[in-house]
Amino acid sequence: MSDRLGSRLPLALCILAEGGVFAWAAAILPWASWTWFSILTAALALACLGPIATVATDRWFRRTVTIQAVAALAFFLYCAARVFHGAAYLAYLYGGLGRGVAAGLCAALAVLAFVTVPTSLWGLARFGPRPRRREVATGVVTGVAAVFAMAGSARAEAAAAEVPADPEALAAALAHDGRSPAPAGAPGLFTRAPSTCRHPVDGTQATALVAHLVRRADGRRAAETTCLQADDPAELARRVEAHLSVHDEGPAVVDVVTAADPLEPVLPLVDGMAVRPGFDGICEGTRCLAPWQLVATEQFVAERPLPFVPELRFGFDPRSVRAALEGRIRPRPRTDDAVRGLTRVETVTLLATDDGRIVRLVRGRGPRPPVEASRLDRAVEAATGHILSAQQPSGRFRYILDPHTGAVRYGGFSTARQAGTTLALCEVGARSPDVDAAAARALGYLAGLERRAGDVGGIVYPAPARARRIPLGPTALSLVAFLSCRDRVGDAFDDTIARMARFLLRMAREDGGFHPVMDARTATPIPGPDPLYAGGQAVFALVLLEDLARREPDGPFPSADELAAATERSMTYFATTYWPSFLRTFFFLEENWHCLAARAALGHHRHDAYERFCLDYVTFKRRLVLGPTDRVDPTLWGGYGFGNVILPHNTGSAGFGEAVSAALAVARARGEVRPDLEAGLRDVLGFLLARQWNEDACFACTKTVPVVGAFSEHIASPHVRIDYVQHAMAAMGHGRTVLFGPPS
Repeated sequence: MSDRLGSRLPLALCILAEGGVFAWAAAILPWASWTWFSILTAALALACLGPIATVATDRWFRRTVTIQAVAALAFFLYCAARVFHGAAYLAYLYGGLGRGVAAGLCAALAVLAFVTVPTSLWGLARFGPRPRRREVATGVVTGVAAVFAMAGSARAEAAAAEVPADPEALAAALAHDGRSPAPAGAPGLFTRAPSTCRHPVDGTQATALVAHLVRRADGRRAAETTCLQADDPAELARRVEAHLSVHDEGPAVVDVVTAADPLEPVLPLVDGMAVRPGFDGICEGTRCLAPWQLVATEQFVAERPLPFVPELRFGFDPRSVRAALEGRIRPRPRTDDAVRGLTRVETVTLLATDDGRIVRLVRGRGPRPPVEASRLDRAVEAATGHILSAQQPSGRFRYILDPHTGAVRYGGFSTARQAGTTLALCEVGARSPDVDAAAARALGYLAGLERRAGDVGGIVYPAPARARRIPLGPTALSLVAFLSCRDRVGDAFDDTIARMARFLLRMAREDGGFHPVMDARTATPIPGPDPLYAGGQAVFALVLLEDLARREPDGPFPSADELAAATERSMTYFATTYWPSFLRTFFFLEENWHCLAARAALGHHRHDAYERFCLDYVTFKRRLVLGPTDRVDPTLWGGYGFGNVILPHNTGSAGFGEAVSAALAVARARGEVRPDLEAGLRDVLGFLLARQWNEDACFACTKTVPVVGAFSEHIASPHVRIDYVQHAMAAMGHGRTVLFGPPS
């Protein structure tokens, strides 16, 4: 007997809605068109039109519902198998956070199940054929077994096949290789060219990828990579030693292959994380790129899941890597099986220096140095030297540097970062004429960006004369720099300080918060939410202004009483109203500058709640500093981040170092003992000392621009930005003072 239309229409509408979800998924979710995922989901979206088209005819409705339901369930099982396969692979390869990403993939699978399974079962139960119980049981068992079989195979794939290797024997052979210093003008060892082996790197041959200098016919030196192979590790060691005895100028880097893992496509997200930055190289057939080459060419920052967070970049693009292996510039179109044919190779990296040392590099760095006063002093001195070398005659600091090619970029230049770098120089830089002169030039550059509006002034970049708005952040932090550098440069900028002080007071709201921007034509604030970072920078500036006005009451600055009242209102606001008490028990955002302001106020403007706000904030952030209990690689211990996959950023880690250094000073002033914060500071300082560019790490650095002393974005992203250096330098300088006392 035919079902009535009323019993078919609700199911048809639900299936139509399901089709809309599939159509959206086909158009939006894949990273490229015409992947298997997009083709299958598009086909399912079309299949979902069948029931609504045949809803008036019982016979055809039953057929279209059955076809759609079976196809949707098959698609779900296919996705489940791929997801469990990818989840197992990541969990095995990355450990801690790999399991977190795996859980996220499974959560996404649960969403897919909610979309497909109930509707499909409803359709089959109400309008589909009546299978026997044995057939149903067999189908369910087969599907579940297939899913878990995929997960088991993924774990086996992640365990790469061992390659004959003896890094210790090779290190001993290199120790006998007497190397001479590179001649003047010789480049570093950076090269984009892959090494070409005689045999594929598949575990049958002991293999080493060697980078060294060669003499060209014109007498100049160039970097070259060579692949050496042998039947056993002992013979490989002899071949490497013989090869480097011929090419004996400058340092040499040897990557000994210890394991090989042919990659198979799983899911695009999983494929992009199948190679670990700094640990793994990639081969295709006989061509190979060493781990350090992949990092140097920024192959591990391909994916940006959140475009509005440009710093969140991770994963490699198989197309780009394959293009590099083939010597092409533009990658081929993306496909779902782009990783097929690539082999992940694990290596041990040995650096033979030209002074006779053999250094084992892990993720491009040597052994982690101890956190000692002398080490921190040398690190701050090196960072200072890099910043001084980055300053142009105008006073502006170089913005972005590629440490391997020497390319310099100014895109996205930030006056706040110019001001922050100047502040770091004045706070922790050595008391020397060079540093003082650099600070004066940097302040002069900032003063040239002042946009005056009546009796107030603010910092605007570019073209301050034509600016219609003056933002709070660049002005507040620039004012902090002017005030912090005043004891180095004198009163030359006092009039500028006075105008910026009046700007800051005018931007202050009655409740203690700050307006985000000022109309430059009318010199009136434009209401808006509290801007991130700028609020803490503004309080910091008020604290320093109040202190200066008390010490020099006859100066051109606002009165000390007016500044003290504004400081009190702002401290109260940020300690109470600004961050809801309920959220405060769970998390904070970026409030580092408030801790710096609280430390600066210890001598003249104490505020109990504001100091507690700082201490609560760093106590929360201490939980995000990685350590042995987080099951991450030891190279990440002390980093501020989320694990092995999303690597700790040096700037975020340094920012915590700055904040916790200030918080420890605040805690001691309150008579509180905080061993947890001191331990966190030591961990972060150890991480920063290990990540700073030094002579050994710079074996492939450009020789045209000084790199030693700088900091990159993170392990997988080598470019240097001036604020990366600024924050790390400040953290190490202030950390040294709070742990060991001020340097002599």
